[in-house]
Amino acid sequence: MRLLFMIPMIFVIILAAIVIGLLVFCIINKKMRKRGNFRKIAMLGIITLIMARPVFLGGTDESQTNNLTIFFVVDMTGSMAVKDQNNGVKYRYEQVQEDAKYLISNFPGSRYTMLVLDNGIYTAMPISTNTDSIYSAANSLMPKSSYYGIGTNLDNLLSYATARVESFSKKNPELLNVFFFFSDGEDTSNETVSINGSFKNKISGGAVFGYGSEDGGIVELIEQKKNGVEKTGECVKYFGSSFERDSNYCAISKIDQNNLKRISNQLGLEYYYRDDNKIPDDMINSIKKQIQYSENESTNGYIDTYWILAIVLLGLLVWDFYDSFNRVLLERATKHA
Repeated sequence: MRLLFMIPMIFVIILAAIVIGLLVFCIINKKMRKRGNFRKIAMLGIITLIMARPVFLGGTDESQTNNLTIFFVVDMTGSMAVKDQNNGVKYRYEQVQEDAKYLISNFPGSRYTMLVLDNGIYTAMPISTNTDSIYSAANSLMPKSSYYGIGTNLDNLLSYATARVESFSKKNPELLNVFFFFSDGEDTSNETVSINGSFKNKISGGAVFGYGSEDGGIVELIEQKKNGVEKTGECVKYFGSSFERDSNYCAISKIDQNNLKRISNQLGLEYYYRDDNKIPDDMINSIKKQIQYSENESTNGYIDTYWILAIVLLGLLVWDFYDSFNRVLLERATKHA
């Protein structure tokens, strides 16, 4: 079994600690030793397990693999929740989702991995040839709750990503590494992005993609809900950060193309401003020319367990609703007695 975290691991650990703490408290305190309390704790525990996404290695995927390992490195901090993409009709993160899926579709049989910066830096998907998993990771790309934002430090993200490329390259020198970086270029850390000069020799292609507009837009407040991400319609307030502000003290985020071009120069990759044009074919074709396919082979697949946990969670919710319904009926019967 292994864990493919749906959210940063630290938040799963914190949630697990809360669940354990509540369980211990209910066991120690006699007044809290109620069936309903333990049932609710069980539901929280199951939600924690679902967020950890336990999977079993099982089954096989018949596929023809190639010699590419594609690293998707994604800035998904709060400023990616600005709706200024394609003349204001799309959020920045929505364009990133589309671009990532388009790139995946162009390189079947590759190994994929996704490294993300939002409220932390983590591997959203480890290196795998499983296309379902990488599409799922691309679909889930969106900023996390603004309440836990840590700002944007692109230097830390790139250090994390380049270190993984170099480590993988040492172990697999026969494979080619492709590096795609997605960001609006804004960096609130005031640190200079610095990439080891030898890194250019570890990659065989890729690109830096820039999102947003020169005029910018209001950074929307994102609140994490049980059923996904809900945009509240409010804005992230300006409190002396590197963002500009409007008359209502809403933070305004603008693309920083100078920073993105600096990053692309250090990586040795082309920079593309992402507007309503499609990703250039010549960039994709230059990578495709390097592809060498192996014979059909069987690769290990994953067997997800979250659907089983979801069924158990549904059963507990129905049970809890049934108890509440009976309690209301009993109270009414007592009043009329």
